[in-house]
Amino acid sequence: MTVTRILLVDDRPENLLALEAVLEPLGRTLVRAGSGDEALKRLLTDDYALILLDVQMPGMDGYETADYIKRLERTRSVPIIFLTALNTEQRHVFRGYESGAVDYLFKPFDPTVLRSKVGVFIDLFEKNAALRASEQQLRLLVEGARDYSLVMVDLDGRVTNWNRGAEQLSGVPAEQAIGVHMRAFYTEEEQEAGVPEADLARARTDGTSVTEARRRRADGRPVWVQLTISVLHDEAGRLQGYSLLARDVSERREAAEALADAHRRLEERASDLERSNADLSSFAYVASHDLSEPLRVVSGYVGLLRSRYGPQLDEDAQGYIDYALSGTKRMRSLIDDLLTYSRAGAASRTESVDTAQVARQTMLVLDRTITESGALVTAGALPMVAGDEGQLGQVFQNLIGNAIKFRRPDTPPRVHIAAEAAPGGWLFSVADNGIGIEPRHADRVFEMFQRLHAREAYAGTGIGLAICRKIVERSGGRIWVEPNPTGGTVFRFTLPDAGPEVRSSRVEPAA
Repeated sequence: MTVTRILLVDDRPENLLALEAVLEPLGRTLVRAGSGDEALKRLLTDDYALILLDVQMPGMDGYETADYIKRLERTRSVPIIFLTALNTEQRHVFRGYESGAVDYLFKPFDPTVLRSKVGVFIDLFEKNAALRASEQQLRLLVEGARDYSLVMVDLDGRVTNWNRGAEQLSGVPAEQAIGVHMRAFYTEEEQEAGVPEADLARARTDGTSVTEARRRRADGRPVWVQLTISVLHDEAGRLQGYSLLARDVSERREAAEALADAHRRLEERASDLERSNADLSSFAYVASHDLSEPLRVVSGYVGLLRSRYGPQLDEDAQGYIDYALSGTKRMRSLIDDLLTYSRAGAASRTESVDTAQVARQTMLVLDRTITESGALVTAGALPMVAGDEGQLGQVFQNLIGNAIKFRRPDTPPRVHIAAEAAPGGWLFSVADNGIGIEPRHADRVFEMFQRLHAREAYAGTGIGLAICRKIVERSGGRIWVEPNPTGGTVFRFTLPDAGPEVRSSRVEPAA
């Protein structure tokens, strides 16, 4: 951006201060110089719109200073206004104009008149600066147009100018293109359809015409071209011809086509996956129902066998019955967990969920477990989030239940639930003082059927954390596990915000 500077030259500081007070309303940069020598030094480092130069100065006076200014190539075009209170004779005025001044004012001067005169030169300087910048941009555009085809055609549509970019894009050298009608560079189909004439007509009506089309280079290779046709007028507004700016957009078009194809295939995959998930959910439900019924029959008859014939059976037979009943119980749990996993995150309803209320309900469900284990479950302020209340309850139930199950021997479980704001939502944590999880197992625990301990030590199917991950991820969040610095484990998961109106509440501890 051009800085407009005005150089104020006077050996008396009070005069410089008075000039600054008059010119400050113009809002431009005012630069002081206390002598002719100082003024010349400043002119060698910066550009100035105008010089206000005192005539009567010790050493180099204003006339000498102006002479030096006009000798230098860099500064000779800078306008000078002389200011004087002593040299008011006509011969001094002529001497000032001979030195190259554009005006000669006597002190005391009218501030309004001085501001008006300075304003004229400021306007001239800034318009010239804008014109130079525009010319520079145009020059850079022309010099850097190798990647762009720039063609000029006359009123008849015949080529009058053909730059190097046009040669590279079309493969046709300038000597073969000059004088040829622009129709020759359209396809035969476009020529027969009158596309060249339509493009010119649209440019005449709208000022420009922008189209994209597939063309062929001179060597036969296809190329996608974006063509912008603009009208050219003379100063009187008469149409003189047209400019044709073209560029190769093949990569963009090919990328767009590849993206559209990838999007189409992604939609097909998503549709297949949705159908597969629906089939899997349906299968899991049917399988659960079909497996549960014979399982209940087996369990019922084995229980009947024990009640009726138990006293007649030896110790080994009693053990076999216990194994059978234990196996049917584990199978029942496995079937229930598989059904829960198949439903997790599927066909859920996203709504504003009060996680504090969810935590309270979860503690009621786990009341017996909490009481029997002597656990203390506490929670901080929990927010409103976006999700499905029932499925988020399953997450809390699994995490709190695991925290109680995997407790240290002879140590009452302590579980704390907390939440804090995070980008786009909330970060939850469920911390315990249990046996902990080694960092190397941090990913494994979320996989299906993964158990870190023997079934005899800790009951379960190995699906609970997989259900948690599926629900959290389907809700738009993520879940992971970290060691608790004070001992035990911290499960963390994120959930999206419920919206602009977020409220929080505190849960009473359960013991």
